[in-house]
Amino acid sequence: MSACASSPRKVQPESPMPPKRRSQTTRSHPPSLEKHIGKLESENDILSRAQQSSPEYSPMEEIREAEGIAASTTPRCKRTKTSTVRTEKRERAPNADPNNGRCLITNRPKPVELCHFVPRATDHETLTKMEYVWEEGYQQLNVDTKRNLLHYNMTDCCSSAGRLALSLQHVRIMILVPEAEIVKELSIIYLEEECVTSDLTKLFAKATYRYHFLPASTLKEPISRFPDVNNPQHHTHFPPFPNIDPLEGHIHPRFVVFNTGQKVTGFQAKGLLSHEVLSQQNSCFKRPVRRVG
Repeated sequence: MSACASSPRKVQPESPMPPKRRSQTTRSHPPSLEKHIGKLESENDILSRAQQSSPEYSPMEEIREAEGIAASTTPRCKRTKTSTVRTEKRERAPNADPNNGRCLITNRPKPVELCHFVPRATDHETLTKMEYVWEEGYQQLNVDTKRNLLHYNMTDCCSSAGRLALSLQHVRIMILVPEAEIVKELSIIYLEEECVTSDLTKLFAKATYRYHFLPASTLKEPISRFPDVNNPQHHTHFPPFPNIDPLEGHIHPRFVVFNTGQKVTGFQAKGLLSHEVLSQQNSCFKRPVRRVG
């Protein structure tokens, strides 16, 4: 009995691997911006699906987060616009704050929320460019670091206006401006030396910094600031708040400068650039942001 000729075995094609998430890809420091951004191509599909499946972002989502993350390293899991963190991490967030978690503007302890200077909802491409400009490794910039989080009192800071101010990036109601020596250093880097990249964490390594508080013209309500947290006596400041002294906080200047640079153009229409502090430093804030964009 003759053996039947065996038919060639069909090889099943391998299932294509899904694009790697931002937190799963190999981290490296590319030699050029083109190679740095080139890694984005493999993630376009998953980013598109995420945008289709996730709810539309709104500034109020920053309020719902109300979180503080003590870690300064990149999260192991991809964080979404509405993801939250464990309670113990939120409780450790004030450890780096010289105000012990009190509101930076009013110095009141409660109710305090947390907002991001570089928002959680910042798109992947912008984050990648920021990593290049700030000389971070690919996917090593963590927007949930405590150096990017501001403690803010929603109730005392101009009531309804203060609530909207939680999303500093999207609601252009106020900005913080670093003191003159910080801006001078940035001017040397970006304007005089015309550097494309710079590691600002090495240049600015202090634990705290002082910032000028500048409101937009839409901020009409007074602000009550409490010099002594144990004393009910307070100072009431009225727009345009000329007597509020520089505020000391733990936020790193690179996050503040990015946030301010994104707002400068929008504030021109509101007349805020006439403020002495900002008018002197305007060009410096715009330059680094243009290099990122």
